[in-house]
Amino acid sequence: VMDRVSDLRSDARQITVYAIPNIPIRAGIFTLGYTYAQARAQQRGFDGSAGTDPRAVEWAPLAFMPLHQFVLQAEEVLFGGKVVLTASGRAISGLRYTPTVAGDVNGDGVSGDRAFIFDPARTTDPAVAQGLQNLMSHGSGSARACLKSQVNRIAGRNSCVGPWSATMNASIFMPSVPGTSYRVQILLKFANPLGGLDQLLHGSNNLHGWGSAQILDGTLYQVRAFDPTVQRFMYEVNPRFGNSNPAFNTLRAPFRVTLDVRIDYGHSPVEQAVELNLRIKPPLVGTQAT
Repeated sequence: VMDRVSDLRSDARQITVYAIPNIPIRAGIFTLGYTYAQARAQQRGFDGSAGTDPRAVEWAPLAFMPLHQFVLQAEEVLFGGKVVLTASGRAISGLRYTPTVAGDVNGDGVSGDRAFIFDPARTTDPAVAQGLQNLMSHGSGSARACLKSQVNRIAGRNSCVGPWSATMNASIFMPSVPGTSYRVQILLKFANPLGGLDQLLHGSNNLHGWGSAQILDGTLYQVRAFDPTVQRFMYEVNPRFGNSNPAFNTLRAPFRVTLDVRIDYGHSPVEQAVELNLRIKPPLVGTQAT
């Protein structure tokens, strides 16, 4: 029997500051925004990763709420308004994740329980000791910091913080192609140019993850066996724990270039304006135009 209720609490706080530099209009328009946010929620083990008793209510930070966020928007008008360049970018601090076990180790029927961080110098399982030592010495920065700060205890929910990430988009807009009387417009859009630069500099097999959200592997242990003599699980350490290398996942943000061309048929806007101005309005029927 599963009974889902809404008796827990959450709270969120944030402050946002925008800055618009006082520069000449011919230099373009630039805006810079910064957001500082904190959010936390109560959870039980049945709703999230359990540590001990799945009925215990615990406060923990939210996983997908970055602490810091910078947003930059820019627009530049060139050649007397014939070409408009726009760009927008966002940089966010690392998202939180939880060290978990791929399996149900506390017997509550829900997998993804929080992992116990063994001390490599004290654990009796040589495979676990070697795997954790490798992560603490050569793993990603977030993995090293997270594991070293929680040795000899069950990992906290959302206690690990990933690296910063940035995204960007840009466009070139021509509101009227010369010689077409505003009939033809061209829009060239660049989606994720940071990802294209990453592939250009590092190649497809050595991507650094520029221009995409960091997707980290939070699985620390795989269950290898259960020892009935000592009543404990035998674990295998996941060497990719805390790794955000895009080569290890299929969720990527590709670099795209899109060309949109708009062609208007019929009378030109100038001719339409003249026709509308000359047309007799219903209240003026029977009168003479000025």
